[in-house]
Amino acid sequence: MSPDGKRNQLIQAIGFSIIAIGLAVLLVTYFEASMLLIVPIALLVIGAYVMIAVGILGRNKNNWNAGEKKTGRILFAGSLLAVVGILFIANYIWPGNEIILLALALIWLGVSVMLMSKKTDSFASGRKVAN
Repeated sequence: MSPDGKRNQLIQAIGFSIIAIGLAVLLVTYFEASMLLIVPIALLVIGAYVMIAVGILGRNKNNWNAGEKKTGRILFAGSLLAVVGILFIANYIWPGNEIILLALALIWLGVSVMLMSKKTDSFASGRKVAN
């Protein structure tokens, strides 16, 4: 194992991915849906996990400005996985709306890029520093 713990993080990510796939299989069989929904449901669960556990709860609270870029990238990756899963599930439920779903995905991508391109100083200036 490497001293920085990256191997441990990789094993945890693989373990959670296996749990997400198992959950997706359970949901698909319970609702008697198509087996093709296993991948989008797993993407949705993994994306939500990345956004909540890794992105929001896992950031370094003592050094906000240093971890903000990394946190933003992790939140973007997690929300990207979740949005792709949601779009595929929506296309399964309401077929024939690919153009509308593509437009919604592009709007989401544009808003995400605009939020990620904001200067970190503008976020930090609104916070009060506790002495």
